[in-house]
Amino acid sequence: MICVRSSSINAVGYNPDTNHLYIKFNNNPKTYTFYNLPFQIYNELRAAASKGRYYHRNIEGRYKGCYLAISLFYQSAVFVDYDQCANIFRLHWHLHYRW
Repeated sequence: MICVRSSSINAVGYNPDTNHLYIKFNNNPKTYTFYNLPFQIYNELRAAASKGRYYHRNIEGRYKGCYLAISLFYQSAVFVDYDQCANIFRLHWHLHYRW
């Protein structure tokens, strides 16, 4: 991920092999992952004068995604959809916090 100048977005990243966009917001420790997002959208987000406005107008609600507060733990994982992402999070929670 690369840091960007924005009042709402801290960093963005893109995986061209999976077409996943990763966004880290300034006010949230979670990394959001969006699926099947064209590379052009990622480039436009990076170039936008207002990245937050671009996100709200062109990404939010248009592309399926999820977030993981523990995303660094799963760096190599590939999440296909929200349900799979949620299942992996539940598995991690069960294995590490079941006490």
